[in-house]
Amino acid sequence: MTSTPITPTPAGGDEEDDRLRWKQVQKGLLSGGGFFADSYDLFVINPGLTNLAVGYRQTSTDESLIASMALWGAVTGQLAFGLLADMIGRKAIYVTTVLRITIGSIGSASA
Repeated sequence: MTSTPITPTPAGGDEEDDRLRWKQVQKGLLSGGGFFADSYDLFVINPGLTNLAVGYRQTSTDESLIASMALWGAVTGQLAFGLLADMIGRKAIYVTTVLRITIGSIGSASA
């Protein structure tokens, strides 16, 4: 068995590596922000329902329907935007989805 010597990489590729790492960080932050905004919208339903129950007379059936429709809306949106991403392109749909979720989260938080 012969071992292959390890050759050092030539200098000068650091700038390109830094740009690649920054793009990876940007993608990670964008994905994390989108996930955070989406999960915030889904988890804020229960405290919101509690506040609605104080102001409006709601039965437990009404509360269950509202919470279920929010989850069904999330599933429907994932399927619809997934199909659009396959047809149009992932980057454009991903940016559109993140923007819509972020605007919705800001609206939900400030309501």
